[in-house]
Amino acid sequence: MPDLAADAQAKKFEPVPGSLVVYLVRRRWGDVVNVVNVGVDGGALVATTPASFVRLILTPGSHRLGYEWKKGKGDLELRGDAGQVLFVELIGSLWFWNEWYRLEMADASIRDRAIKSRLVADVKVAGSE
Repeated sequence: MPDLAADAQAKKFEPVPGSLVVYLVRRRWGDVVNVVNVGVDGGALVATTPASFVRLILTPGSHRLGYEWKKGKGDLELRGDAGQVLFVELIGSLWFWNEWYRLEMADASIRDRAIKSRLVADVKVAGSE
């Protein structure tokens, strides 16, 4: 897990010159238990927990974000340009009769939830600046 200095730096939500930055945020009241693994373009998976987020520094262009947990998996395709900052929400809901997750594009208002969350991974994909 990144240290508190990395957490504070990520929460500035700054663009990275020449790269696409994606914040994957997981913070909803109905999502309180599971570890959900996330990854980009079929690469290594990182574990997320409730009230956490991941910062991904990617090459500009199209990417596929994926997630999996003990009962399923899914993905979301996104596209972004150099210098752009995108937000994606990992939405989960757990009830005694059902549980599910999905990825959804979000707007910058999700920053408030990210600020109240903990950075669990700061992923830089090879080729990004």
